[in-house]
Amino acid sequence: MSSFVVSAPGKVILSGEYSALWGKPAIAAAIGLRSYLLVTPRPRSDRRVTLRLTDTGFNCTWDLDTLPWGITKSSDSPASVIRALQRQLGDPNAAVLAFLYMYLSLASRTTTGATYTLRSQIPIGAGLGSSASFSVVVATAILIQAGFIIPRDNELCTEEDLRAIDQASYLGERCFHGAPSGVDHATSLRGGALYFQRDALSNFTQPTIDRIAEFPELPILVVDTCQMRSTASAVKSFQQWIGSHQRGAGCIIDYIHLTTELIRKMLVAAPKQQPDPVFIEQMGTLLEINHQLLQPLGASHPRLERVRTVLSHQRLGWTKLTGAGCGGCSLTLLSSQAHGVRLQEGIDQLISEGFEVHRTELGGAGLAILMPGPDFVPGVDKLWRKFEEIKVNDLHLEMERLWESKWRCWA
Repeated sequence: MSSFVVSAPGKVILSGEYSALWGKPAIAAAIGLRSYLLVTPRPRSDRRVTLRLTDTGFNCTWDLDTLPWGITKSSDSPASVIRALQRQLGDPNAAVLAFLYMYLSLASRTTTGATYTLRSQIPIGAGLGSSASFSVVVATAILIQAGFIIPRDNELCTEEDLRAIDQASYLGERCFHGAPSGVDHATSLRGGALYFQRDALSNFTQPTIDRIAEFPELPILVVDTCQMRSTASAVKSFQQWIGSHQRGAGCIIDYIHLTTELIRKMLVAAPKQQPDPVFIEQMGTLLEINHQLLQPLGASHPRLERVRTVLSHQRLGWTKLTGAGCGGCSLTLLSSQAHGVRLQEGIDQLISEGFEVHRTELGGAGLAILMPGPDFVPGVDKLWRKFEEIKVNDLHLEMERLWESKWRCWA
C-alpha cells in the first residue's frame, strides 16, 4: 500500500462546562486546528514500526517480532491491560502508551511495518482535544494498515468503519484520561458539533451523544492563556463551592442549561451559507452569558478575564472560557467587523502580553484522508522528511500541492 495522511480536528466546549457534572447537556464543536499523521509503509523485509512525534522531538522504533502481542488479547479489563503495558514498557509517556495499546489491539505480527509521523497544530494539555485528535488519526491509520478499512476513491467512510474508528480511538483516550466521556474523540472523528449528556450518578455510563447537523464555519480566536491548570483540581473546587452554595448553585446550573439549549436551537436552525451579522451577534451574546454564569463558580482566572478585556474593548467579538477554565484557553467568536488592521492589533497586543493566539474556525470537517495522486512516486525517506519540514500551519494545502491530490472528508 502507498503512503497516506490522515487528519482530525481539535475541539472546544461551547456551553455546558460544569453543568455537565450535574447531568445537564453540553455542546462540543470541532475547530480548525488539526493533527496530521503521515504513514509510510516499510518494505516487507523491514519488520519495524516507528513513531515520530515531530513537534516534541520524540522518535522511537520497535521490532514487530518482539512486541508483547498477547498482552492486549487477554480478558482483563482495559485498565488492567494498560497497567500491564506500563510495566512491560517501563512506564512510557501517554502518547507512546496510547499508540502501542492501539497498535497491539488492532494490528498483528503480519502487519506491514511502517513509520507513523505526527504533526499537530493543537496545543497540548490546553483542553482543546489534542489527545482525542491523536487517538483518532492513529486508530484510523492502523485500521487502514491492518486491512480493516480500505480507502476508496471519492467515497466516504461507511458507518461501520466510523464505529470501528470510534471504538479504537476510545482505547487511546483511556491511556490519556482513564475513563473519558467519549465526547472529545467523537467530535474529532465526526466534526461539526455534538450535543451530549452524561449520567450524573455514574462515571462508567457512556453519554448520550447527538450530532448537530452541518452549520456554517464561524471565525474564532482560540487564545491559550499559558496558565497551567488541573481539570481535577478545578472540578474539586467546583464541588466544594456547590456544597456550600447549594441553592444558588442550582439556579446557576439551570441558567447554564437554558443557555445550552438556546445555542443548540441556533445551530440547528443556522443557515447553511455564511451567517449574517445578526446571527453572529446573537450567538456571541449567548457565549458571553455562558461565561458570566461560570464566573461565580470559580471557573475563570485573571488571565482569561484579561483576554476578554482586550478583545471586548476593541469590539472584536464575544469571549468565554472553554473546558475546565481556571486558566487553559478562551474562545472568541469574532464579530463581522473583526478583520484587517483592527483585528491584527488585538492579536498583537495579546501576544505581547504572553498569550498564544490561534485564528481558526468553529465547526467544519472531522476525519479526513489524503492519498497521493497517480503520478506522484517519491522515495519513502524523502517523503517523511518533506512532511516534517513543512510549517505545521501550511500542511493542509502544501501536502495537496506536493501530492497533486485533494483531501477527502470521511465523516
